[in-house]
Amino acid sequence: MEKATTSKPEQVLCYERKSRRAAARASARALSEPGAVATGSQGTPHPTLGPATLAAIDPPRYGAPTLVAPRLGQGSFRALFTDAYRYRCAISSERTLPVLQAAHIRPYAEGGQHELSNGLLLRSDLHTLFDQHYLTIEPNKKVLLVSRRIREQFENGRDYYALNNRPLTQPANALALPSTENLAYHFELFTELEG
Repeated sequence: MEKATTSKPEQVLCYERKSRRAAARASARALSEPGAVATGSQGTPHPTLGPATLAAIDPPRYGAPTLVAPRLGQGSFRALFTDAYRYRCAISSERTLPVLQAAHIRPYAEGGQHELSNGLLLRSDLHTLFDQHYLTIEPNKKVLLVSRRIREQFENGRDYYALNNRPLTQPANALALPSTENLAYHFELFTELEG
């Protein structure tokens, strides 16, 4: 014969947890008033809760609303490069679409255009390193160069150094070949940082 379970239904448990949290928040707010003194079950005074404890009890979930001006054309820029590079990273040949990003060679903020000759399809980590000039493409040979600064600053980079001198994948669309001028712009900034 099966024994009847006496556990409370999930809805009741959820309600009780919410009630306890609400009571803790109300108590914390009351104790945050100047001169408030918390008392235990025996009536003995406890120190007032500090700001860190109050923040942990009822932390804000979102910051203040902010207006952001979207970069027009970014979505079509990515679609063009995804197609031009046959859904593969131009450096690693990675095909996992959610991690592939269209990278500007000459940054859009510095006058670079949403043009096929000014971009590469890169895996997200390679895109970040490219934007921060830890990686570049040698403009004439069109091979990847990896900065020594990765090893110096992070004591790491084995996976990236394995890609050093790897030839850039050629896009299916000849119009998407990176311009030597844009690559030279990026390469110059890279070499300045290399010192």
